[in-house]
Amino acid sequence: MFFWMYLVIELLAMFLDSGIIPMSNPAYPWFAAIYTGLVAATYTCLLINGFVGFQFAEDGTPLSLWFLRISCLAIWGLCFFLAIASAPPSAEHKHRYAVNPGGLISSNNEIANSKL
Repeated sequence: MFFWMYLVIELLAMFLDSGIIPMSNPAYPWFAAIYTGLVAATYTCLLINGFVGFQFAEDGTPLSLWFLRISCLAIWGLCFFLAIASAPPSAEHKHRYAVNPGGLISSNNEIANSKL
């Protein structure tokens, strides 16, 4: 389970870090939240796999496997929610208020041509 989670983490890291999904894209916070949740769930997976050596449940039994799956899913959900809840508003809204260079030129010409 750990290696599959690590594979998805590396795939998402390539998309997020390389700019394939730009930060101005409205989907970026969602992909970043999935990534954050997977990183936390992978750490939890490693932690629980470390406790298997103490034989709280026999390795490979349904109890051990489902405890691992459910706890990783719970940690992923918690971190996903926290990442989405704390994400800044989408950069999509900033484009509405961006300064238009053409508008600056025309407004400067209007100011220059106006009689004061």
